[in-house]
Amino acid sequence: VLTSVKHFAAYGAADGGRDYDSVYVPEVQLRNVYLPPFQAAIDAGAGTVMSAYMTLNDVPASGNRWLLRDLLRGEMGFKGFVISDAFAVQSLQNHGFAADNADAARRGLDAGVTMDMASNSYLRQLPGLLKAGRVPMRQVDDAVREVLSVKLRLGLFEQPYGAPERKAAVFNDPAHRAATREAAQRSMVLLRNEGGALPLAAGLKHIAVIGPLADSGEDILGSWTVEKGEGVTVLAGIRARWPQARVTHVRGGDMQRAYPLPWDADQGK
Repeated sequence: VLTSVKHFAAYGAADGGRDYDSVYVPEVQLRNVYLPPFQAAIDAGAGTVMSAYMTLNDVPASGNRWLLRDLLRGEMGFKGFVISDAFAVQSLQNHGFAADNADAARRGLDAGVTMDMASNSYLRQLPGLLKAGRVPMRQVDDAVREVLSVKLRLGLFEQPYGAPERKAAVFNDPAHRAATREAAQRSMVLLRNEGGALPLAAGLKHIAVIGPLADSGEDILGSWTVEKGEGVTVLAGIRARWPQARVTHVRGGDMQRAYPLPWDADQGK
């Protein structure tokens, strides 16, 4: 198993709490609040770090040489490879940091992004950039070496498909479930509790569960899960916890994304 730590760095401090929005944090706060968890993950053996979409103090994180080379690889001692968040290299154009896609690929690689996820900017642009002398072969060799080194550590050349017989045990490890439960409990924030509605009383007779995700096993597992697991939906959990109650579920409205993503323009959406 290879761990990827994301998103480097201070991604959660975006203006207004809005995904992809700009981040402004003093370096003291960056070092004392946002970097220690990354350092702990690196010290524990994390193999990759994912660069972020947003600008950090006006410099895009995926084009920030100080962030990815001087700080991450230099001061923090990271020895793995850096993978961009999806389309983050291409998005250097959206930030006005790169003149075109070729310039975005050049700036991403120079900053220290080893692998360009999804946008194919490296695949499309690096041959021409190398031929024109705008990217030194040394940078490409270094990036390839980082990826191959991690693959060697994983044993992928000896056993490229891992150990399928161990998959079920890993996915259903009780220790993972316990850690996930604790993380969920500690991350939930109740903004208000009108009328003292929570916690729900043990003797309730009627409970209404409203929402499009309440009975969705797929969404309980998360949007990046490819294996079917043993997640318990909100509706199933409430019914199991209050077996004597009449539990009514109403789907209500559907979830719909109301803001554009960086790659929408390229897909004609």
